[in-house]
Amino acid sequence: MKSIYKNNLFIRIALILGWIGFESLFYSIARDAEKSYERELVKQANVYYEDVKSASEWNTQFGGLYTFNNNLASDLYQHKDVLSTDRGELVRINPAWMTRMIAKESHQETLRYALVS
Repeated sequence: MKSIYKNNLFIRIALILGWIGFESLFYSIARDAEKSYERELVKQANVYYEDVKSASEWNTQFGGLYTFNNNLASDLYQHKDVLSTDRGELVRINPAWMTRMIAKESHQETLRYALVS
């Protein structure tokens, strides 16, 4: 009778250890997947950052860009560079303003820009 209990105890211990090993394996897989996902998000964020930085540097090369005033009036109080022409009013968009405009236009559910000086 004692040998049956010993065998049964051995089987229980083996099952418990097997289950712990099985759970550890799945935890390890889930943790690796999460780290991989985070690395991909960081890569994607770096690409967006470089794109915005390149656009801002491009604008800086020209000392700002002029465009027709198409509903830019809400931000005009900050910018006094307005030219009147026979075809309409031109507004100078400096690099900082353009960066804010890109951030505003690029707002998505999964991506938000935080512009920090």
